Amino acid sequence: MSSRANIKNPLLLRVLAELGNDHPKPHQLRLIEELLLQTNFQHSIFFHNKLSEGERNCLLLAAKGKTIQQTAYLLAVKNSTVTTLRKRALNKLKCRSMAHAVFIGMHYGCFSQDYKIASPEDEQ
Repeated sequence: MSSRANIKNPLLLRVLAELGNDHPKPHQLRLIEELLLQTNFQHSIFFHNKLSEGERNCLLLAAKGKTIQQTAYLLAVKNSTVTTLRKRALNKLKCRSMAHAVFIGMHYGCFSQDYKIASPEDEQ
């Protein structure tokens, strides 16, 4: 029985094949799986540290379909504050649109169910 038959994650095989290893050994599979898991975990931590609480709040509310005006009302801030926070989030994440930023946030688990929205004033 080949080690390929035991693979639950086809991404591992694709990564190893791209690296020129079409027939990985079990220890190589474990190593690449560990590497991929650690990389995703590190990106998630990086994502959370990269954005301020206010920027994450604006991103979460954008993910819920809230407009700038609705977000400002919910966070008890001015519309211009929300616009600034959204622009900062876009710049930090190197995104051109809120849709892309929301996708990145979802990918890295920014919007977990236990995430609570805090007011931008809480950061000070």
